[in-house]
Amino acid sequence: MSENIAPVDRPSSNPIAKVAGRVSIWTLLAVPQILLVTIIVGVVGFLSFRNGQRAVKDVTSQLREEVSSRVAQRLESYLHEPVLAVESSANAAKLDQLPLADLNNENLGYVERFLWQQIRLFDYMYAVYVGNDQGKFVYVKREDNGDLVAKPVETPPQRIAYLLDANGDRTVKIGTDQYNPRLRPWYEQTVALDRINWSDIYTYIGGELGITVAAPLYNRQQQFQGVVGVDYTLDLIGDFLQDLNISTNAQVFIVERSGGLVATSTTEAPFSLGRDTEPQRKLAIESNNDLTKAVANHLQDNYDKLTAFQAPMQLDFQAAGDRQFVQVLPFQDEIGLDWLIVVVVPEQDFMANINANTRITVLLCLAALIVAICIAILTSKWIVNPILNLNHAIKDISKGEWDQRVNLDRNDEVGELANSFNLMSAQLQSSFESLEARNIDLNEAKQELAQANEQMEAVLGAMPGLVAWFNNQGAYLGVNRYICETWQIEAEDLIGQKVGYLSGNVDLAKFIHAFIDSDRIAETKLVEVAINRSLRFYLLEVQKYQQGKAIVMVGIDITERRRAEEALRIAENKYRSIFENALDGIFQATPDGNYLSVNPAMAKIFGYDSPEEMLIRTREASHDVYVDASYRDRFTSLLDHVDEIEGFEYQVYRKDGSQIWIEENVRAVRSDRGKLLFYEGMVQDITRRKQEEAELRRQVQELKIEIDHQKRERDVAQIIQDDYFQELKLEADRMRLDFEDF
Repeated sequence: MSENIAPVDRPSSNPIAKVAGRVSIWTLLAVPQILLVTIIVGVVGFLSFRNGQRAVKDVTSQLREEVSSRVAQRLESYLHEPVLAVESSANAAKLDQLPLADLNNENLGYVERFLWQQIRLFDYMYAVYVGNDQGKFVYVKREDNGDLVAKPVETPPQRIAYLLDANGDRTVKIGTDQYNPRLRPWYEQTVALDRINWSDIYTYIGGELGITVAAPLYNRQQQFQGVVGVDYTLDLIGDFLQDLNISTNAQVFIVERSGGLVATSTTEAPFSLGRDTEPQRKLAIESNNDLTKAVANHLQDNYDKLTAFQAPMQLDFQAAGDRQFVQVLPFQDEIGLDWLIVVVVPEQDFMANINANTRITVLLCLAALIVAICIAILTSKWIVNPILNLNHAIKDISKGEWDQRVNLDRNDEVGELANSFNLMSAQLQSSFESLEARNIDLNEAKQELAQANEQMEAVLGAMPGLVAWFNNQGAYLGVNRYICETWQIEAEDLIGQKVGYLSGNVDLAKFIHAFIDSDRIAETKLVEVAINRSLRFYLLEVQKYQQGKAIVMVGIDITERRRAEEALRIAENKYRSIFENALDGIFQATPDGNYLSVNPAMAKIFGYDSPEEMLIRTREASHDVYVDASYRDRFTSLLDHVDEIEGFEYQVYRKDGSQIWIEENVRAVRSDRGKLLFYEGMVQDITRRKQEEAELRRQVQELKIEIDHQKRERDVAQIIQDDYFQELKLEADRMRLDFEDF
């Protein structure tokens, strides 16, 4: 075969021919034209795009500065109102115009009218109030419908709500509750700081954001009079931000240093509803708006959790799939307010014209490329077609037409065709070598398979449970080491024996034979097995394979779990017996005071026919049971500080309305993580003991009176028997006789 192949002549020594022969003719003709056009058009388009980007950056920089300044000015004007209201109250107190030290009925009415006048001056004031160290409190609030309501505490801690008319006079009483201003955060924080201060932002019940500014009040003698507070709604900030007209997708939002969202120019609310439907403050990184969330995450991650912004700063970065131009402006006041104003302008809002020019440039580039490719193809065909004919002839030689000869002194495409013919024999030899290599790989694969089988047997042998294989006659095909060690038998002695061969596994044999005879592919069953005179429980899983000709069984020893379940059942029965038959009342209640369960003794103490009736009739123990509500407050306060209370005594109402005394022991039940789950406790009826104690006190008092009377009689007898008293008596008798003689 090698004798019929003509040798290839040596390549030319011409350097140009060497270089040109290493690349294709089509490449030499087409690529330079395409490359030249692409580079020229691409450079022009790139420069145009970059100049547009610089112009956009300059415009957005000025826009960001202007918007952030406007927002800061509006915030300063808006937040000055509650500060002004508090300062005016402080000045009135300093001039002794607010008689807070003695809030009697007359003074309380004067202070209430003063606060009524203040809230009418400021449209966005939510509430204004003052409280003193005696627990008295004056509160005026603006309702959602515009009505004004006063809630004074004349007799602490009883607070009464009145509706005010247009003249600030009380009209109707609309409610009462308990309120102690001295225990409220706004009062305690202001007294501790002894200066005007802002509270944390919070949400009202209606879902609005609010903030409180409070200040201590002193009279002309610098004596502490109380604390004044103003609740202010922050909805106006969000309305102002939404009215800003910046660009199509631009945003402005305000955040605290902690990351809490204060207001945003989007329609998104800065709070969310929790599981109990109560509004919860929302972090900016939790925003539902993708742009707000992306920018907030970038600022949190790259600027030390927002603490790095101490001066105005302009940034640009990729976020929400686009380049964003951002301005961060700190907003602070003299009494502790510390917010960040963030202005975000997406680059895409100003890139419309630039993108249009870019598209035109790209289209021109594509047109130029298409023209260049067409010219290159036509030129290459004109040159390369004769060479292709020669290539076909060489391919005929590769098919076995050995009368063809190729003698070309070239290193280009035509030269490659000649070399391909001469390399065919080498390729054939390479093919045989490849087959041999594949045979070696196959042997290696067999060895790996055997190793894998050995590993699988080792894994099955190490499994802490029953593993066995059976044929469709119920004979053992293989077992793991666990079975051999448990029954103390060698695997070779067991293979080929029927499944009932081992002692103590009658149920196992019945289960395997029943499964073999059934149409089921897999099945699970709990089986009792006697091992060394000890009854064990195994959870078996069996499955057929090889078209039902073989079965694999895996069993897990669950004896200890069964014993634990039985012990748990016994313990539950004992607990249920104690619960049902106890003489004392036993209960479980939610943290809100709703009973979860009560025993019959508990129902009997409260006069109910059954525990079920008590659970239905007593919706909330704190509202339906206590005779004196102050005991409920004391009890709740104690539970807030300790997890266990013993011997708490108070009076309750029974079902028929009668009153009894009870003694309650209660403890908090918490989860492993410390979360309060419920309360459980015991109740005893101590009414009889209380009556006996009262009777004993009465008897002691009567005995004390009797003892005092007897002591006085003894003292009189001692005085009569005294010598001095006898002399006085004789002198008196003598004077009486003299008087009678006279």
